[in-house]
Amino acid sequence: MKINKNITLEKYIAEQWLPRKQYEVKVSTYTRYCGLTRRINAALGSEKLRDISVMDIYSFYDDLREAKSEQITFTPNETCRRLLKDGYTRPETVRLTGMGMGTVDSLRAGKDVSLVTAQRTSALLLLPIDMLFTENDFLLSDRTIMHYHRLLYSIFKDAAYDGVIRHNLMAKVRVPKLDLSEEARYLDLKDAETVLSTLNECGKYPYTELLTLILFTGMRRGEACGLEWEDINLEQGSITVRRSSYYLPGLGTYTDTPKTKLSKRIIAINEKVINILLSVRRRQSELGIVSISKRVFTYRNGKPLNPSSVTKYFHNFIEEHDLPSCCVHTLRHTNASLLIAAKTPITTVAGRLGHSTPEITLRLYAHQMSEENKKAAEAIEKML
Repeated sequence: MKINKNITLEKYIAEQWLPRKQYEVKVSTYTRYCGLTRRINAALGSEKLRDISVMDIYSFYDDLREAKSEQITFTPNETCRRLLKDGYTRPETVRLTGMGMGTVDSLRAGKDVSLVTAQRTSALLLLPIDMLFTENDFLLSDRTIMHYHRLLYSIFKDAAYDGVIRHNLMAKVRVPKLDLSEEARYLDLKDAETVLSTLNECGKYPYTELLTLILFTGMRRGEACGLEWEDINLEQGSITVRRSSYYLPGLGTYTDTPKTKLSKRIIAINEKVINILLSVRRRQSELGIVSISKRVFTYRNGKPLNPSSVTKYFHNFIEEHDLPSCCVHTLRHTNASLLIAAKTPITTVAGRLGHSTPEITLRLYAHQMSEENKKAAEAIEKML
């Protein structure tokens, strides 16, 4: 193919870069690329690749810092919640609006919802959106701007490799400042025990079993949803992480490789987890699922769990039982925190979590490590 050195950035992305990436990266990554390139094309797309300067990139970053996130949410006010509760039952709201029961529950509880949900509610109650909701918009985070930087670096690097431009312009662009001080949120031992005992008493199958597994193993949500029985060795007491389950609108629930190369790993499990898995196996036999699905965690009809349903279930469960604030990923972080508190070597913790390097583990759990540092200092003081 003849190289067009006058090609614009937008045409290069649409005609060469994205079509190639479609076969090189995960579906979820490709979808994210498509979303990110919209802002890039709006700002720089009409420029020839060879004419874009370092200052053009910096100007784009400045615009991003003042730009609002596309994920605008709407908080139902007291009027909205009262009209819904007084005028319609939950099933009636679902039937008249086409929304899911979880969305309706979020509305009635005053939680943030999407623009589509706000529009459907407005149509049902025959009132303008601004009389029923408070609109929330947010500036793009430093981490999001970093995503744009990395994407542009990849695009320009490939363009240089293709011979469209002589050098990768992005090699001269300073990396945007990123606050790496944010640490993982986790539960302390007492709160973790409270959540676990409440799940065992009041939780619903198979969410109780899946969430407990995440707490005991530190697996990611998608990894736990993607588990198949062939991945489990009950005799040796181990789980092999080979795949992850994802969900995308229009595509539904699908399976892909885990997040990174080191995410493929073997995790040792204890007697508690083995008994949980045996219980799941018995329940599947009772429901007649064993012959339908290879998956460990499924709906009662044998279909794979949508990872998003796990998040929604746990969020509602935490709210309903007035438990310490946490999300599914908090359980993974809690597992790591408890392992560190038990003086497990950081390389072992990183390996169990599937982190690409122990440095990531150290950064995420810096607070926990500092606590252990303090204990070490106190210990040597007593000894000497």
